[in-house]
Amino acid sequence: LKLQFLYFIGLFNTNKRMPEPREVLSETKLPGDRTISVVKGEITLEAVGAIGCPASETLEYSDGIAWDVLDRGGNIIRDETDMCIAKSGILKPGECVVSSSGRLPCSHVIHCVIPQWRGGETEQPALHSATLNCLKQASKLKCPVIALPPMGAVTKGYPRTVAADVMWKAICDFFHDHPSSPISTVVLIARGRNTALCFKKTVENNPFTKQNYILYSQQWATENLTGSSNLIVHLVAPGSWSSKGLMGRLTKRFGSEAAVAFDKSDHWPGEVISTKVATGVFSVAVVAMKKGDPPTIDMTSLQKGLSFVEKNARKYNSAIHFHRPSQGSIQGLNWSAVHNALCETFGGPHPLRVIVCSSEATDFEKYPLAPAPRREFSRSPSPSKKKPPSPKAKPFDKEKEKRKQPSGEESPKKTGATIKKLKPDP
Repeated sequence: LKLQFLYFIGLFNTNKRMPEPREVLSETKLPGDRTISVVKGEITLEAVGAIGCPASETLEYSDGIAWDVLDRGGNIIRDETDMCIAKSGILKPGECVVSSSGRLPCSHVIHCVIPQWRGGETEQPALHSATLNCLKQASKLKCPVIALPPMGAVTKGYPRTVAADVMWKAICDFFHDHPSSPISTVVLIARGRNTALCFKKTVENNPFTKQNYILYSQQWATENLTGSSNLIVHLVAPGSWSSKGLMGRLTKRFGSEAAVAFDKSDHWPGEVISTKVATGVFSVAVVAMKKGDPPTIDMTSLQKGLSFVEKNARKYNSAIHFHRPSQGSIQGLNWSAVHNALCETFGGPHPLRVIVCSSEATDFEKYPLAPAPRREFSRSPSPSKKKPPSPKAKPFDKEKEKRKQPSGEESPKKTGATIKKLKPDP
């Protein structure tokens, strides 16, 4: 009887429900030292800078995550949200309101207005705006870590896959538009395992997460051209055109057009000197170095030049071949910073493919590799190679030939006349 009594107390007393242990399903790195964690657990137990909380237009807390936030945080959260509604009126879908956290271990609660699912025409943009505004509020509060639940997928009727795709796109858009945001980690946390696995699949299958748009190749940029439009991007310092390195290879293969255009330019910091050297091939020299022996890289000029290259590459759908300078040719070269600049410039929800042409062995151990280019085979055999010897004739087997003959038929007699082999009737 005592056990039954304790069972019924635990069944009806929902406030004392024991949460399941926290489980980290995946951790994914993004450009700019960002981390996306997918966790199965309770968002009200996350000790982070801020948590997102889906809410209605009137900030009512009747069920779902909103009820858990109010139940564990205390009435101070309801008092602050009621004051906000009394002051501003009913909120619009996609808007966010910040309140204190009460007894919750987090520092702030960001209430996001999510409309009820009615097909997706207006609900998906509202969910995207709510996620984006939630991240903006957390950035204003200077929160390094924010936890987001599957907003709309629990009580608002959103399909799990739709909620995961829309929220993930909003996260990518935010980091692409706000590269200097103090947010370093976004925790996507769900109570149910199936919902958490859905978010994990969405994050892992996204090209922006995989970073497969920045690939490294051992070939020279002049030898790795594909498609109808190619940009050979290389970093240069003010001065004259050189006959060594990539500049020498460009001159040897395509002529002196790039050298003439380079010598005529002003070489101001961040300038991009683009020259058409062949059909569908452009030499793009970015003035991102300062004079010296050896020269140094100016990151501000580099970022300015890469932004110009990114706009033109998107406009003309061009393939980008970035020449990586050797480690000893530039003084104090921090290649990790340059790699992050490439990720931030050419990444985003719709990343551009960039092939980094490098000769440093450490790059191929640290970064993803580009696929090997296809070899072009000649149809005619090489004159230097000898023809392979013809295979020897197999000995005639009489028993085998007899087995091939249909029963009741005699083998043809050897005569002077030729025997024509008839093709079978189709």
